[in-house]
Amino acid sequence: MLEDFYGGAYADFVLSNKRKIVALFGVLLLASTYTWTQMLEPATKPFTFFADDHFYSQTLSKMQTKFAYESADGKIMLQLSFGLDP
Repeated sequence: MLEDFYGGAYADFVLSNKRKIVALFGVLLLASTYTWTQMLEPATKPFTFFADDHFYSQTLSKMQTKFAYESADGKIMLQLSFGLDP
């Protein structure tokens, strides 16, 4: 039954209107791409892995403010080690 549908009237319709179907999908693709690109906005604040009240963020800001540490490429190397004293 399914083979009769896809091999009969449906297949004849698709084959006879293939250019119109491809054009319709092309127009839909272009319209949706245009719509979504118009909705894009630049970020209002830079991306951060941690919140402002996180220990890592607080330590990083203290290094920049209290020690005036800045690297040439804009990246600050910060190493945090936790453990038990022997």
